[in-house]
Amino acid sequence: MQVTLGDPLKIDCPPHGGSYGASYTWANKDNIQLNRAKHIAITPVGTLHIMFLTQEDVNKISELKGIACTIVAANSIFESGLVTLNAKGENCY
Repeated sequence: MQVTLGDPLKIDCPPHGGSYGASYTWANKDNIQLNRAKHIAITPVGTLHIMFLTQEDVNKISELKGIACTIVAANSIFESGLVTLNAKGENCY
């Protein structure tokens, strides 16, 4: 996914039905999670919001070799495909 440093980023979980008590995580295939931070949030329906994308965010997701949304609800587990980021902007390296 092509992204611009400093811009907001929104990535939706895969389509899923409503499920009471569902939990959502964004992690790599080894289940190492992308941690929430002051500028990173996950909505109640699993959407990942990064308020302003930093080089550190891009580096972390690259280090994880991509992230995917995992939804755990009752006896079901759903997972999106891996998302990787390619940054453009003044401070990219």
